Amino acid sequence: MKLKWVRKVFSDGMHNAFTGLAFFKGKYFLAFRHAVRHSSPPGSQFMLTSPDGESWALLMNTVFPAPPALPPGGQMDSRDNYFLNLEGELRLYSYAGPPFLPAEDRYMIPHYSTVQVTRDGEKWTEPRAILDDGILWKPIFWRG
Repeated sequence: MKLKWVRKVFSDGMHNAFTGLAFFKGKYFLAFRHAVRHSSPPGSQFMLTSPDGESWALLMNTVFPAPPALPPGGQMDSRDNYFLNLEGELRLYSYAGPPFLPAEDRYMIPHYSTVQVTRDGEKWTEPRAILDDGILWKPIFWRG
């Protein structure tokens, strides 16, 4: 493998990390956590799209709702964005965890993994929880 080019596609002085990148239906898709700083609540998920890898546009800013264990109006912190191209659809798997809490409280609030799906690269489903209290890490397409 040889790296052919490197581009900064988004920079706003915030914490932008935990990226996923895919090519689907003739476009690039980039998803990442966007927050004030590392481990700072709340963090949302940005998704950018590009026809050529040079010019990028914000497609979505997704906020993951908090379970009842958090105060009303709270939101989860998103991270670990992984795309999986299943030929006819593109899936984005993400992890939603509680906002930064002291270590002794961090695992008292449920966390979950989600999936969002598109078949056309334009319309995406809302995040749907698919795994409670766990992280679906780097899903792959294997043997059909």
